[in-house]
Amino acid sequence: MEGYIKIEELAMRIDSSVQTINNWYKWKRENPEHELASLLPDYTQEGNRQTRYWSTKDIWKLIEFK
Repeated sequence: MEGYIKIEELAMRIDSSVQTINNWYKWKRENPEHELASLLPDYTQEGNRQTRYWSTKDIWKLIEFK
């Protein structure tokens, strides 16, 4: 998928771990009404394993959330 990256590359680009990103999205699912939850961009899932992909345009939103 052009213009999208998997969680491993995302973690490298924002200097965080995969586990940290997973924790952020777990927190977002548990606290959807929190004002900071809106800072985390949605991701796309594709394939049999439902691999998650983030748009490269959303990297700055994750850095801001961090």
